[in-house]
This record gives sequence, C-alpha cells and structure tokens, in this order.
Amino acid sequence: AAARICGNRVSLLAAPDFDPALAKLLNSELSELLMREVTLRTVDDAQLAEAIPQLDRLRHSGQRTLPEAALHALAEQGQTAASAPPLLEGRFELLHYLREQSVCVNFHRFGNLGDREAAFYP
Repeated sequence: AAARICGNRVSLLAAPDFDPALAKLLNSELSELLMREVTLRTVDDAQLAEAIPQLDRLRHSGQRTLPEAALHALAEQGQTAASAPPLLEGRFELLHYLREQSVCVNFHRFGNLGDREAAFYP
C-alpha cells in the first residue's frame, strides 16, 4: 500500500511457500484497488536473483532471510534490501519507497563570498 501511495510501480514476488490465505486475500475484491497494476508472481531463489537487476529497490517482508544469490545480485547492482518487517506507522514505512534529494548551493567559504561579494555589495 505504501509503495502504491508513493506512485511506484510494484512487483510482488512471492516465495513458493507463500501463505495461500494471504494470496487469496490479495486476489480478493477487498484488495482490488490496492493490487491494481501490481504484478504478483511466484519465484524461487534463483528467479529472485535474476529479477533484481530490473528492480529499482527491494522491500523484503523480513519473514525469512534473503537467499545468498539474491544478496550477491543486490551487491553487484549496488543496492540494498529493506528487510525489516513492514511498519504500521505509515510515515516511517513510506521512507522505503521515496527517493529523497536535497540541493544546496553555497556561495561562501568561511563566511567570505569572494568574487561574488560585489554582486551583493555594490
């Protein structure tokens, strides 16, 4: 839900031992809005490792450890996986799905504007 709120494209990759009751809930009418435009597929450990290069980021449920092949694929891509269990506090969970950027332009060094000082003090 948090990823969809942030406007991210979501692929839900489930392990072969994915809870059938949860799969049924995800495919129900109740979650129709939530699962719209979400691809849900079952993958084994090797398929997960192969899918990582196509992913921008990986949010792992934390219910079991990531397979070693997936960790190596993440390292090769210079990515990390958020593996902590999902949080109920939305403002913190949303941080996993946003890419933050800050821009700073400094005109001074030690309080001295240098050549640009004339533009501010003619």
